[in-house]
Amino acid sequence: MCSVSRRDAATRYTIGGGRMSEDINRGWSADTYGERHGFEGDWRDDWWNADFLDLMARRWRLDAVTCALDVGCGVGHWGQLLAPRCAPGVELHGLDHEGGFRIPAEERAARRELTFTFHEATGDALPFADASFDLVTCQTVLMHVPDPVAVLAEMRRVVRPGGLVVASEPNNLANALVESLAAPRLPFEETLELLRFQESLHRGKIALGRGDNSVGERLPARFAEAGLVELAVVSNDRCPALVPPYVDAAQKRDIAQQLRFLDEAASGWGAKEDVRELHRAAGGTPAAFDRGWASLAAHHERFREAVAAGTYAGARGITQYLVSGRRGPR
Repeated sequence: MCSVSRRDAATRYTIGGGRMSEDINRGWSADTYGERHGFEGDWRDDWWNADFLDLMARRWRLDAVTCALDVGCGVGHWGQLLAPRCAPGVELHGLDHEGGFRIPAEERAARRELTFTFHEATGDALPFADASFDLVTCQTVLMHVPDPVAVLAEMRRVVRPGGLVVASEPNNLANALVESLAAPRLPFEETLELLRFQESLHRGKIALGRGDNSVGERLPARFAEAGLVELAVVSNDRCPALVPPYVDAAQKRDIAQQLRFLDEAASGWGAKEDVRELHRAAGGTPAAFDRGWASLAAHHERFREAVAAGTYAGARGITQYLVSGRRGPR
């Protein structure tokens, strides 16, 4: 079982919340951030088919995992999906920079009868001794950090020799294209305008050192740079299709979450001034921003209207990669 110990040298994490966590959450509280990004309820669990995770558990040999760490755990969705597929009695540790996630993560684990311990820290300074875990994993975390290799190097450090590191990350530029192709389909020129705008926001986020929303494409190379071996890459098989009349519970949860994103004004990017900052960092002009913002707003309004009318339909195949690697014997 676990013999996790803290690492004295890893002291850059914050305790009890603070300016660092507020900055990373764009100034929102844990409750507001969690509500707007689907931490409540089961929407994030809907990202995965259960039998697909069963298959991956066999490939990854999770039945031998007795001690696991979920980095950037939020309220615990990803690690708590994997834990029942690990060895009986697995000890699951969750770590997040935001201390406000502690109580909901612990409550969620208790409902699932999981042995769970929450730690407040950042992924680039994990407060654990070398070789502490059999499995170290994260989901949609590396897309938000300026240096994913630094986080992966820490994940490699705290996993045992032969142990497994797994990351689940998207290509959200590809996903933006998929969303534009659903019915009712946009005119081609408007699709190009939306993609041009989305690409500028991706590049602006990178330029500001806030991460890369399409890091999934570059993740295998980042794993190799971090010194991981036996690399494997697969794509999530789940398509969160929306088909009228939206009677399935997962479809209802998905629509509700998409509308929350739209209420945020920019489909996950933030309020208008936040988006303007990203666009400017990518070298965008005020006129180009106004065109892109208007196109995005019109796209959002069409989504609302089509869902309300029961005419929105799409397979919505989401590009979400699972990249895995192991720590070598040294």
